Amino acid sequence: MSDNSSTAQTSPLPRLPPIISNERDRIFLKELSQFIEDELIQVNTDTPEQRYIIHRAAFDKVIDHVTAYKPILTAIKAEYEECIETILRGKREAFYLNGKLKAMASEPSTVRNYNKRTEELDARINVVHDNNDELQAELDQLRAARRAKEEAKKAKGQIQKTEVKIDKRQLPGLSMEQSTDLNILLSQLSKVEKQLRELKGTQRNRFQPKKVKAILKEHLVMKADLREQLIIDEETIKARVIRLRVALEAGQAYNKVQPFHQRIGETIIAALKRYEKGLPIENEKGEMQLGQRETTATSSYEDDDPSKEKEAELIMDYIDMFNALFDDEKYEAAAIHAANSPKGILRTMDTLNKFKGVATPRGERQPLLAFCDAVMSSVLALGVLPSETMSLECVKCALENSRLDLLSHWISQERLCMTEPLGDMIKEICKCRKLCSCSCHALAQRIYTAMSSHKKVVQSMLKQGRVHQALEYAQQKGQFKANDYSDMLRESPSPQLAQALLKFEEDSGERLVPLGMAVKTLLDTDLYHVGFQILEDTVLAPNGTERIHQEMLADSSTTEQEWLEMIKLCQEHGHGDVSIELLAAVTVVSAMKTAKDIVKAQEEEGVL
Repeated sequence: MSDNSSTAQTSPLPRLPPIISNERDRIFLKELSQFIEDELIQVNTDTPEQRYIIHRAAFDKVIDHVTAYKPILTAIKAEYEECIETILRGKREAFYLNGKLKAMASEPSTVRNYNKRTEELDARINVVHDNNDELQAELDQLRAARRAKEEAKKAKGQIQKTEVKIDKRQLPGLSMEQSTDLNILLSQLSKVEKQLRELKGTQRNRFQPKKVKAILKEHLVMKADLREQLIIDEETIKARVIRLRVALEAGQAYNKVQPFHQRIGETIIAALKRYEKGLPIENEKGEMQLGQRETTATSSYEDDDPSKEKEAELIMDYIDMFNALFDDEKYEAAAIHAANSPKGILRTMDTLNKFKGVATPRGERQPLLAFCDAVMSSVLALGVLPSETMSLECVKCALENSRLDLLSHWISQERLCMTEPLGDMIKEICKCRKLCSCSCHALAQRIYTAMSSHKKVVQSMLKQGRVHQALEYAQQKGQFKANDYSDMLRESPSPQLAQALLKFEEDSGERLVPLGMAVKTLLDTDLYHVGFQILEDTVLAPNGTERIHQEMLADSSTTEQEWLEMIKLCQEHGHGDVSIELLAAVTVVSAMKTAKDIVKAQEEEGVL
């Protein structure tokens, strides 16, 4: 004990407690060892950095656990980390310096390689230059020999003979026997010569040099100026003719009366002044009017107008041109020509029937469709819609050719004369079983909307499955009654429409269609099960008895016999509970109505 005390007195450092002093420390060391082993298993033990990270974390745990040794252990850890960082830094610098040293060592060899490559490229360039010089010399020799040869030919006056190559191939479109028949060959020759003449004529008429365009443009400007001057002269001459007629008629009126107080010159001057002021010109008897004379003068002048004859000639030439195109089977050009005819002389049913009687050429579209398309395309330019009959024929043609896209364009651009038969024709072409997916009803709806045919608009909407929009449209127009809604349900039966019609309106507190009418309509269609379901939901509800009584009392359109028929159908289809409740309700409501009628009759007798 004395030795220990002497040791404690001579030691310069304070005495530290032992590292493992209790069971808690042993558990800690065991957990620490287990932690190190588990972490080493999960990493690559051949990597020093991974092992260093694991032991550093373990050392941190030791420092946190042993609080008495924490300062000295922290200092030791800092020294070790600094030493390790210094080693790693040195390693990185050594790696960098090693790479730099290798680069400096290889620099002389790189320079030598570049110099060698430069010498090789210079040698190749010299070889290319030498080859180019040799080729240029050979080319010069060939050119000189060619020039000498051409000069020799010119000097001798030789004429090079051209050899005619004979085509020994068989004529296309002809068999071997036909190729040896002289008559067939002559007919083919005449056809080819005719085609050649047409091509030459087409080339001569359709194509001209550019300078001709400038000349024609100048002529056009001159003609336009001349036309304007002629129009001005024409108006001047017209006014002069009218003045002369006024003076002539005033003189004739004077000669008939010959008043003593006025001379003929004064009468003519007065008539001209009244004409210039726009006042009526009257004789002594009040027979002559300015408007009548001016109209007479103008009409007589226009009767003598030579431009009318020219216009008739132009129209005849236009018709002849159409007939020529049609006879040549140029149906597309003929259709465009007819659609843009002056005054619509060829936009008639006769022309349409003419196209209708033509067979469709192979590889081309139907001539009738070409004419209909041309007519519709010219509507905007001419500002005149086709007639109802022509509109129907054009739509029929588009439908027969399955050109709904073309029909949609005509309707959207308002190129057709809208009629209800037109919408009916488009609607009938729809072959969709349930909802319309071919857009036929959508096109018909646009036509019905333009014609304000509200019922047909609603029917088209229902065929497209637009139930709520159809009912909103019907309610906005305000022309639909319960029978109309019932017809809608009969023609386009669907659960959505039935539910929408049986909803109570917020404004009136009533249904659009009474319950009895709606169920009776559904039972007459393929959706009879929907009608049974509606009755079951109404009757078997918690307050179903009261509701069915109210419905029957409010429904004046459904008779007692019709309710009994519905009850019978419910029994036949296995809805016994519903039929019993309905029968009870019908009996009660019938008794109430009978009692009400008796009371009303008694009141009327009392009043009497």
